[in-house]
Amino acid sequence: MIEQSMKNLPVSVMKMRYIIPFKPSGAPGAMRDIMLLIAGKKDKYGGIWIRDDIKKGEHDIYNHVLDMFGDDSTVGNSGIGASFTYLSDRRELVQLKYKDYNFNIVKAGMYLFSGGVGFFWYEIDELQSKDSHSISAYQLIEFQTDFKELNFRKNISTFKLRNNSEDFTVGDWAANMIASACGKIDFFAERSNVLYDGTKQHPRRVPDKALIFNYILYEADNVNSNISYYLTKGYKLTYRKPDNIEDKMILPFNNIIWYACREGAGYYVYCDEKNKTFLTRDMPHRFMSEYFLIYMLILNSAYTVISFSERIGHELPSDARSYMSPDMYIDMLGIMPKKKKAIYELEAKITALITEINVFAAKNVYSSVSYVEHQNTFFEYLMEVYKTEKSISSLLSGVGALRDILNSIIRNEQLENDGLEHMKWQNERKIANLETEKRLLQEEIYKDELTGLYNQKGYIRFSQEMYDEAVGKNRYLLVCSADMNGLKHINDECGGHEAGDNALKGVADMLKTAASSGDKVFRKGGDEFVILGIRDTFDGEADKLSQALEKAMIDINRDSGLPYRMAVSYGTVVKKVKDSRETLEDMFKEADDLMYDMKINRDKYRRQ
Repeated sequence: MIEQSMKNLPVSVMKMRYIIPFKPSGAPGAMRDIMLLIAGKKDKYGGIWIRDDIKKGEHDIYNHVLDMFGDDSTVGNSGIGASFTYLSDRRELVQLKYKDYNFNIVKAGMYLFSGGVGFFWYEIDELQSKDSHSISAYQLIEFQTDFKELNFRKNISTFKLRNNSEDFTVGDWAANMIASACGKIDFFAERSNVLYDGTKQHPRRVPDKALIFNYILYEADNVNSNISYYLTKGYKLTYRKPDNIEDKMILPFNNIIWYACREGAGYYVYCDEKNKTFLTRDMPHRFMSEYFLIYMLILNSAYTVISFSERIGHELPSDARSYMSPDMYIDMLGIMPKKKKAIYELEAKITALITEINVFAAKNVYSSVSYVEHQNTFFEYLMEVYKTEKSISSLLSGVGALRDILNSIIRNEQLENDGLEHMKWQNERKIANLETEKRLLQEEIYKDELTGLYNQKGYIRFSQEMYDEAVGKNRYLLVCSADMNGLKHINDECGGHEAGDNALKGVADMLKTAASSGDKVFRKGGDEFVILGIRDTFDGEADKLSQALEKAMIDINRDSGLPYRMAVSYGTVVKKVKDSRETLEDMFKEADDLMYDMKINRDKYRRQ
């Protein structure tokens, strides 16, 4: 029934990219060297790799994400990676045939992350039959199934070069493209080259499958969830769809579905006359640039977790006795103990792994969430699909438990007087330093990089704690909602987003100056800020903060010499929440309403 319904369902717009995850052979740090060497490098096909200027789209959304990528000076330092595009003299990189359809590979690029994970991607143009008829949804599913199987033996004669009808194996082509730029690499999913004829001792390894990222527009009355599932998976209808498929999808707008799974992500839409221009001309480009960047960040997180898991499997011993006191297992098993030094070495290795995972989490995962503002729903949806935070938490929990066991042995074991007592003291001091470093890294998760305030994730983390403390100690909670005035004017007319960023920093400094000791100041996103504090009394606390804010505004603007004024509208609520029983959300909404009243009144005053 599904198959029959899709045979006559035409696809009017199709944008598709295929993605191959890989990693450099050798140490994780090898990717940094590749990033520094690849730019401007020609390959044997005559093309050249250039460093992308990613700064496209809505700058307010991507400002932080772009900063994470850094520039040439930060590769391998503060930047998390780099993006490259492949340029060729040819309009199409490869011209291909699939059954009765012609199509081209028209673009290719790479995202390289300093943590040791890379993604090679390539884009095809729309499939068209020889008589220029578009492809149906059912035929597209068949194509995707075949095309993502990069080196499957039965697919060898499925794709052919148009100019001479030779067989074309996508896996070999992709492996050559990556190797020409990056040298020796390993694929996360690979298999022996199916074209290997047995004459070589070591057959080449090539990628096994590709991930799909697609934008599909149907000419239909509605978007069929079954079709969305099969298109994202890239599997034929013989594969069983999950029973709860509707629960796995997001419908952000009318006639639109996001669907993602481990095999890929897709955006599926049916348009009408009102939005046809946007969905056929503007949205495909936006999805393949801005949303694709978000998808790359999520994939980097997911595959970095896989890399850490592989390292743990390779670097840490599986023998339980390695994590036991030597005296313990000599008593249990009657064997000679290993050198006690091995306990210290293993503990140091595990601590280093934990620190690396925390650095990765602080820079690549958590810090992104509160900055991807307009598309944060898509970001969080993918985070949930790929279970990134849960996977990182599981990694840290597992290796942390092993480290705790070893720490216990190091602390409690009575060492012989052969110099190991001093070694014990040194290790305990090192562990204390690493714990401090870990704590500082975890604090960075909750900091806004632009202003130094707590970010949205910090607000979620600390606001409930402060609310509970106010209830438990029967004290007053102060909630101030503040919104910067005129950020759009500063961005548009006073120096662009750099000036806007500087103004946001100034407002942050002003709020920190006005806040009392012990208060926490948050940047919830964009130009929205919150101050939270606990007070012993209600009397005059809102007025006191108001006076401090007005004074701070005067002081910061008095000698700034800037062509704009840094100012905020604000609203403050102070209540003993144990008596009022208002929730934190209720108090924030009340403060937010007061802030908007001030903003409206000040706008009226300026226009008079």
